[in-house]
Amino acid sequence: MNYFSLGFITATTVGKVMLCAVAGMFISKYFLEKEKSEKGLTYITTKILLPCLLFSNLCLSVEWSSVSLYYWAPLIALLPVALGVVLSFLAKPLLPKEYQALLMLAGGFQNGLTFPLSIVLNLKGVSWFGAAESTRAQSYMFLYNIVCAIALFAVGEPVIIYYRNKELEEERLLQEAVANRDTAGAREDAIARHVNDSFAYPYESPTSRREAGEAPVVEAGPDGKRAASTVEQMRWYRPAQASDAPIRALNADDGTVTGPPAESSVHRWARMVKGALVSPPVFASLVALCISLTPPLRWLAESFCGQILVGGLSLVGGGAIPVQLLVLGLTVMSKRQVAPAPPPADAATAAAEDADGEVVVVKTKRTLLQKAQNSMPPQALFTFVAIVIRLLMVPSVCFIVIHLLNRAGLLPNDSSFLLSMLLETASPSAINSSLICAIHSFHTQEYTRMIFVMYMTAVVTTTIWLFFDILYVQSYYQ
Repeated sequence: MNYFSLGFITATTVGKVMLCAVAGMFISKYFLEKEKSEKGLTYITTKILLPCLLFSNLCLSVEWSSVSLYYWAPLIALLPVALGVVLSFLAKPLLPKEYQALLMLAGGFQNGLTFPLSIVLNLKGVSWFGAAESTRAQSYMFLYNIVCAIALFAVGEPVIIYYRNKELEEERLLQEAVANRDTAGAREDAIARHVNDSFAYPYESPTSRREAGEAPVVEAGPDGKRAASTVEQMRWYRPAQASDAPIRALNADDGTVTGPPAESSVHRWARMVKGALVSPPVFASLVALCISLTPPLRWLAESFCGQILVGGLSLVGGGAIPVQLLVLGLTVMSKRQVAPAPPPADAATAAAEDADGEVVVVKTKRTLLQKAQNSMPPQALFTFVAIVIRLLMVPSVCFIVIHLLNRAGLLPNDSSFLLSMLLETASPSAINSSLICAIHSFHTQEYTRMIFVMYMTAVVTTTIWLFFDILYVQSYYQ
């Protein structure tokens, strides 16, 4: 096979995959309720079609004799997740605060099933990659996707929740500071009307007597202490704030709070992991593996009634990939808006106001980090960094690691395994990550803009990676 034929095959394969996404982008214009349609199709795909596809393909494909081959797929899946999280953590100082969590979500968690699986299903014309090799590659990808799904909901979602709560706390503190500043003047005026109404609380004695027309002051006792007057108590009154601890019952013995204890971070993370394990795609994959590796259950699945059930689920699950690609097109177009242009500003100066409201220009030193942040708008910088990490840096490092493991003889001697793992590591960010941002109302528009550009860029990068991956695998096994 010459380079031209191979390039044509790879371009055609990726083009077929993206054609479904483009169709979703086109038909989204005719939906009356775009958000409801997107949520409905996403629910059908995630809760029904995708679990059926995973269950029907895994319940009969994994055997104990081939466990030594299949266990490498979930192990390799940990590599791009760890690399993406580390690289995103190192690169997040380049971005403003509101984009840092989005970068970790985009760089660390990839599309482990829909995008690479659709490429394998449409890969035709390669002599050494037939129907049997395609079936094995799909099984590897299903196992690979288990780790991707668990990592997304057990690590990626808690990161978004943490940054969302942090952002809400900063907004609350800002609103509280503004409210305190507005009420400070009124409070000082009220205090000024009772300047001579001094009091000793709790340890000082009165320093002055009240004059005519002033509020009465409670006389001090023999020890020099006295109770505060009504006017003085009203000065100390502060309206309840959102940050105040709720009033709960106290134990008479030790004064401890008898209310429900706060959930620790370990319990919260364990709850997230449990939620990821019981999600329909992951749960269906785990149940299918148990059936496939348990001889009595596998015998039932291979029986006549079992074949009817598995065949029906396979028929239903066949629509998972096309519908998911349509949802991809809907996702990137549903909230796509033109980002507002940032106001022009000189990076070497900063404007501030003094006490009189006059603008004071303060010279600041431009660091390399500031130059990077001011070189382009935050949205464009976030998109550029996410694409470089997810589509270039992570696949390159993973390619080197897989090559070293393959040269050492540690990986399975299977061309379909090697090709499927290389395709997986070059996949773009997970589509469901945009759903996490939407659920928690965390900069959904900014993230969907990035997803749109990334998947358009993935058409080029995936074609290039697929071209070199096929050449690399072909050099080993042909």
